Amino acid sequence: MVLITGQCCEDSMLGRVRITTPVDTVVIALRCGSRPLGRRTLGTLTAFDLDRLETLPAVMRRTA
Repeated sequence: MVLITGQCCEDSMLGRVRITTPVDTVVIALRCGSRPLGRRTLGTLTAFDLDRLETLPAVMRRTA
């Protein structure tokens, strides 16, 4: 599952989303805005910050 948010979405909110999904579901979050490319792990959810659409292919390769 890919969750797409703005970068104002807090880590705690992303953690709550992960709790409501089945355990065997792979979940990543894409936070779009002005922060440069970054990655953070929140339990079993990985969140990526994207500042440009051009970085999306690199992010998707990392998650494969």
